[in-house]
Amino acid sequence: MKKNLLKLSLLTVVLLSACDHEKEVITTNHPTPSTSTSTSSNLTNENPESIHSNHASTDNLPISLEELYPNKEDYQYAREMIGTNAPLFTLKNVEGENVSLVDFKGDNVILELAMTTCIHCENSQPEIQSFKEANPQITFLQAFSVESTNDVKNFLVRTDSSDNKHVLVGDLPNNLFEQYKVKYTPTLLFINKEGIINLVHVGGINQETLQKFSDLAFP
Repeated sequence: MKKNLLKLSLLTVVLLSACDHEKEVITTNHPTPSTSTSTSSNLTNENPESIHSNHASTDNLPISLEELYPNKEDYQYAREMIGTNAPLFTLKNVEGENVSLVDFKGDNVILELAMTTCIHCENSQPEIQSFKEANPQITFLQAFSVESTNDVKNFLVRTDSSDNKHVLVGDLPNNLFEQYKVKYTPTLLFINKEGIINLVHVGGINQETLQKFSDLAFP
């Protein structure tokens, strides 16, 4: 009964709209991985084999991926990443400190890929703050693309955000979004303790949906 209720509640969730990151890339001349370097981007390509390896089973989910992502485009986008190794990276946070994904191996991690100019990212920020406060056992990282540290700092002030040590920028340009093949912002990746992407959420999110995806990804 509990499984059926969870399935029904997830099916009633309508994914909020997302900003088209690919259009942002075109208008801002965002570089491809082949033209970005760790020197100019403060980003380290630590496993450049991309995300297509070690597909994990999703058979233990109480809901099928087709049901979880009723929109065909969302399904295809998420399925490309689910069950794959999360590419490792090192970026600077807004305080200028290096933060590496490998530092959190053994932790459940949610990585949000966002932009300060994306209205859905801004609208989701208070919900994310509430989730983080309710779930201190989960590491929540936010990485911003094609923007300077000052842009991101202004976004955090505007949205009354805290925990800045987990907000990553690396100053423009960086190629993290190319590594993860990000098409839309926000994209939230639920990365398990072994570094595998268990689930993906596309678009703006509220605390309730964030909690449901987290419970599915990290049983």
